[in-house]
Amino acid sequence: MRLWFIRHGETEHNINGIFQGQLDTELTDVGRRQAEATARALARVPFARILASDLKRAFHTAEHIAGGRDISVEPDARLREMHYGVLQGVAYGDFQAVLRSHGVGESWGRGVFSVDGAAPPGGESLADLVERTTAFIADVTQGDQPEAEIAVVTHGGTIRTMMTELLGMDPQARHALKLGNCGVTCFSREEEGWSQSGWNLEFHNRLFWDDGFGRLVDTV
Repeated sequence: MRLWFIRHGETEHNINGIFQGQLDTELTDVGRRQAEATARALARVPFARILASDLKRAFHTAEHIAGGRDISVEPDARLREMHYGVLQGVAYGDFQAVLRSHGVGESWGRGVFSVDGAAPPGGESLADLVERTTAFIADVTQGDQPEAEIAVVTHGGTIRTMMTELLGMDPQARHALKLGNCGVTCFSREEEGWSQSGWNLEFHNRLFWDDGFGRLVDTV
């Protein structure tokens, strides 16, 4: 089995450095071209299933991946980005002021994400995200399907969290795993191998577009 994690294409909030979380933002024109280029690059991969977050930026990216195939995109709310509560719609540079106004600035730490994985007011904790993504992985990988190729189109934070699960890492380590728009990460599962978890990372953050113009630069 192989799991292909694909981040959504570019949005205006990505460009402007704004927390999206579960805000239902749209792809930009560049984001659509990124998705189209990624779909062309993956055209020869015989996906058995294509699952996606039900938020538009991921679901529409997945529709490009599914184009020309005899399968439909399966939406799954467990693949949504973390809910950032009061930080949703806030510029990255303003997050500390917003948190201080809610009385949690001091305990939060200096970084954009809580030092101990706590939930922002009105949002999800890292433990909440881990719970739902762990359940998703368990469901999608169950049964005897050793040759299955499964595409999972979702969000950067969600992918990085699932990566830590498959690699047996602390979930807080996700912040060290960078991922571009429409970056593709691939894991394979082997019953016998070096990995304690059974999952091997084949490649991470592979991009199939160039300079933001969606030009195809590689194929699988």
